[in-house]
Amino acid sequence: MSNLLLVLLLFLLPVNNYSQVQNASLTDSVKQLKEVIVTATKTQESIIQIPYAVSKINAAYIQDFMFRSTPEALMGSTGIFVQKTNHGGGSPFVRALTGNQNLLMIDGIRLNNATYRYGPNQYFNTIDLYNVGSIEIARGTGSVQYGSDAMGGVIQVFTKEHLCLLKKPIGLLQFMEKQ
Repeated sequence: MSNLLLVLLLFLLPVNNYSQVQNASLTDSVKQLKEVIVTATKTQESIIQIPYAVSKINAAYIQDFMFRSTPEALMGSTGIFVQKTNHGGGSPFVRALTGNQNLLMIDGIRLNNATYRYGPNQYFNTIDLYNVGSIEIARGTGSVQYGSDAMGGVIQVFTKEHLCLLKKPIGLLQFMEKQ
């Protein structure tokens, strides 16, 4: 009886495999995503060509999730833990390093350096979240390019380009002129 059941199962298994129909709509639904340009290497490169771990948070992501502060925007990023030290504040830990071992930058200007105190710091909380265009996080390899104060990584913030900066600047006495 068991031999008959085994033979019957061997004949039915291939039938199940052939009964599945290929769904053509699944193969046609492939979408091409936009290429992400990363500047954590001080030059613009595609995120695919960079040999180390980089994450990028854009302004649309920040706006969709309505974060209250800049440290909160980092909370969902891979490889980052944010220690909440007060309401709206927080200190980012990148690969278990914090304080003076992570470099925090805004538009290429350092917010901290290796001479600052060891331990969690609140310098990242001073950046206005609604002025942030994107945040790039380079984990682990920052000390090669930025020095010993970037052993854990580099968190670089790029601000938005404001419309008032793109227009022609107004002179000091120009408002008095009649037009």
